[in-house]
Amino acid sequence: MARAALLRSFPPPRVRPFSSPAAAPLAPPGGGSSAPRAAQGRESGGAVGFRTELPEFSPESPMLRAAAEAALRRVSPAPARSVHAQFRRGPELRVAWVPLYRRLSKLPPAAPLGCVAAELDRWLRERQPLCEHQLLFYVRKLRNFRQHRRALELIDWMEARGAYLLPGDHALRLDLVCKVNGLEAAEEYFSSLPDMHKSVKTYSSLLNCYAEHKPEKGLELYEKMRTMNIVPNTLVYKNLMSLYLKAGQPEKVLKTFEEMRGNGIQTDNFTYCILTESHIMVNGLESTKKFLEDLEKSIPVHWSLYTVLANNYNKVGQFDKAELALKKAEEVMDKGEMFAWHNLLSLYASSGNLSEVKRLWVSLKFSRSGNSLNRALT
Repeated sequence: MARAALLRSFPPPRVRPFSSPAAAPLAPPGGGSSAPRAAQGRESGGAVGFRTELPEFSPESPMLRAAAEAALRRVSPAPARSVHAQFRRGPELRVAWVPLYRRLSKLPPAAPLGCVAAELDRWLRERQPLCEHQLLFYVRKLRNFRQHRRALELIDWMEARGAYLLPGDHALRLDLVCKVNGLEAAEEYFSSLPDMHKSVKTYSSLLNCYAEHKPEKGLELYEKMRTMNIVPNTLVYKNLMSLYLKAGQPEKVLKTFEEMRGNGIQTDNFTYCILTESHIMVNGLESTKKFLEDLEKSIPVHWSLYTVLANNYNKVGQFDKAELALKKAEEVMDKGEMFAWHNLLSLYASSGNLSEVKRLWVSLKFSRSGNSLNRALT
């Protein structure tokens, strides 16, 4: 009784979930402090799917603080940990996100538009926790599995319920709009963005769209970015190198690569894959093989570069040399990386090398059983 009376002496905390479709959206940056707080929370690792304000009180006793926290846990539709920064990170968090992701990923491919929104609304009616980080994780996961329409519907649902999208989120959405609705729709979406969201991330996303559909227009966009003094990052340079490759200008890829390194921009495996493709187009397969051998002396060569070489050997019917390149890829790859196994199996199959397909399949099963045993022992 005393504890109940103590809790009644304070006004309850105000909690606004992601739930109701009629909920008022978060205020834009210029119209109030809500959106900046949401953005700041997401940048710092806090979950902002639920916005909570604790009542102010002057007493500082531990009993009063404990009473307020107890009230918060009782009123909030999410567990108390969902309004704290630590809820965002760690393996236990990803485990908590699995049930809803399973629901979304099991929706039939032919499901009509709106099925993702209906599933999310059902989840909230069950008073389950949900935050923006969780939803963006789903968006990226669905995109990785080429479920672009569902991913776009999910991010549209977020914005309709007041989620504040950061420039990186807009870049992600721009890519999905292009994949689902086409390049023209992506250009319209980019034009509709306020200037504060037209950052290097969104420009890079549009550049990638042009690389897929209109390389010549992408080169024009890059020149515009240079006149605007937009400092390119790794992603911009990768998209630019892809543009040159698809525009039939592979000789400019090496120049861009050298400019990238000269500006201190970090290179990655994808960058070297594009460089290898351009080297094949300019200098031929044997010269590229020598290039990779020389590269081995300075840096560890990623397995994907050997698969690029093997794929081009397959295209010209030099299957023996393709097999040697794939054996080299198998030698240096991480045996726990499933994508590497799938890539090698696909390339062996495309060359008609069934004996190597069978051998690799047995090695894969042995590797997976060995990894399972190691996990059980540790």
